[in-house]
Amino acid sequence: MNNRWMHVASIIALACSQGSPAASPEGTGFYVFVEVGHSDVDRDVGSVDRIRGDNMSLHVGAGYEITPIWAVQLTYSDLGGIDASVGCPPDFFCIAQPGIALVPFSSAKADIDAFSLELRASYPVPRYPLAVFAKLGVAAWDSDWRSNSVLNESGNSLLYGAGVLWTPDNSAWGLTLSYEHINLDVQSLKAGAMLRF
Repeated sequence: MNNRWMHVASIIALACSQGSPAASPEGTGFYVFVEVGHSDVDRDVGSVDRIRGDNMSLHVGAGYEITPIWAVQLTYSDLGGIDASVGCPPDFFCIAQPGIALVPFSSAKADIDAFSLELRASYPVPRYPLAVFAKLGVAAWDSDWRSNSVLNESGNSLLYGAGVLWTPDNSAWGLTLSYEHINLDVQSLKAGAMLRF
């Protein structure tokens, strides 16, 4: 885990210090980005199983700016291990559906990751090297329970978010701060760096 975060920090530092040529004045072309964040998950799975907790998250991706306003991007998100509970907690009275046996209660970890395809719209802030953006997309996610493979699940969910991008004048790199919500009951607050080519 520590090696992963050290690698992310190195990528961000490299992106910020790299002497890359300035991005095209039209604001179009390819870009890559890396973000770290804090993700919160609050998801009920069935009648008595739930994934509820928070963790540091890692997001990496690439995109293409079609115009100075519109861009499409692909993102991989690793939400890490989220606390989960399996079965009926001992302090609760659980009513099971007929023919379904309750799983003995136990704590577990759920590893959640996702690939998302997103459409991003940006609008520059006058007189400042800032742009605000909003995005909408679809996330293909996968949840793996470490101690109960029967409860592993995957699916597709709507994703939306908004944020701000700071780009120094005539620079190919920028810094981002954003909020993201996946309709899997996952919310993330993220900060990162972007590098244009």
